Amino acid sequence: MTMESINQIVIAVIASAGGVSGIILAVLGLSSNIIASKLMKKYDHKLNNELENYKSHLNSKLYITKARFDKEFELYQQLSKSFFLMIERIHTLYPMIGIKFEDSSFQDSINQMNLKKAQVATVKAQEVLSSYAAFISKDFFDEYYIILKECRGLVGAYEATKNKIESYQEMDKIIHMFERLNGKLRDYLSKLEVI
Repeated sequence: MTMESINQIVIAVIASAGGVSGIILAVLGLSSNIIASKLMKKYDHKLNNELENYKSHLNSKLYITKARFDKEFELYQQLSKSFFLMIERIHTLYPMIGIKFEDSSFQDSINQMNLKKAQVATVKAQEVLSSYAAFISKDFFDEYYIILKECRGLVGAYEATKNKIESYQEMDKIIHMFERLNGKLRDYLSKLEVI
């Protein structure tokens, strides 16, 4: 073998190796682009899901200032307190069946005292609701107003009411309305986020 033939064989081996390596590099480049594209799509999908979850979390919160939160909290606290007192006072007008005093004049004086307390508490609840009417949502105002209207009806009808059982059941309905309203109010306040 001559040097020339050895050079040709070496050149042929290098050329064939270069061709194969060129093909291998081309295949690797193409497959890496495909893999990178798939990974990018998967990562992009994951980021979009996380972004949507974050957006829904932000949408579930209502962002308000600390001053406004404190004011709203105080407002609903006063409404709740005055309405609870009103309902409690009216509830004493319609006690459980069977509670009677032997002395009818004493019974009448207790009834009149309870009626006066119920009337005063109802007027106070109405004043608090009226003073905050412009500062609470229409939905909450409407629910408070319905409860107030029902309570005023029971106070106004107290002396004319012959059927205490029906009135006691009406009182029970009012208590459930108030509990439901307080549940909605708790949900609303829990969604507020102070900034």
